[in-house]
Amino acid sequence: MHAIEKILARAAGQDSVSTGQIVNCRVDLAEVNDLYPQTIFSFHEMGGKQVHSPDRITFILDHYAPASSIQQDENQKLMREFCSEQGIELLFDVNSGVCHQVMVDHGLVYPGMILIATDSHTTTHGAFGAFGWSGEAPDRIFETMKNIYQMNMVSAPLRLKSSGLGGGMKMAQDYGREISEKLT
Repeated sequence: MHAIEKILARAAGQDSVSTGQIVNCRVDLAEVNDLYPQTIFSFHEMGGKQVHSPDRITFILDHYAPASSIQQDENQKLMREFCSEQGIELLFDVNSGVCHQVMVDHGLVYPGMILIATDSHTTTHGAFGAFGWSGEAPDRIFETMKNIYQMNMVSAPLRLKSSGLGGGMKMAQDYGREISEKLT
């Protein structure tokens, strides 16, 4: 098994998993940032009363820091109130830092874990040996908050081999863009 399969197998309580298999995995941490108050609205609209594991959920108010509009401020207030009502102690308020850095600095990201978050950069936690998945869909994060058993896929690994840098200065995101264009 490759590293991701090992992480998924552990989280699913299985000895092994294989490509194409559907598994139900325990999510170690769900993160919501201040761009997604919809997670709270969905939680209530779909009958949520109490989050499953408040110690496995974090809210980080970092994208609107400080809030530049009344709506942004109201969203942050809503998130603070939700955390208080639900007993979510992992609330990192405005000026705590960028969500990915905050989670690492506070020891919330570790090798072998599964992290689901409302940020497109969540996959970067692979650098720490974690499986980071970017939900960016409030209903997916809501389901994670409600059940904590959500990740349900095993995909084949993709190995890319570079045959040269092509000259000039490029950033990792440039290479990523080129690779994605070739794969689509």
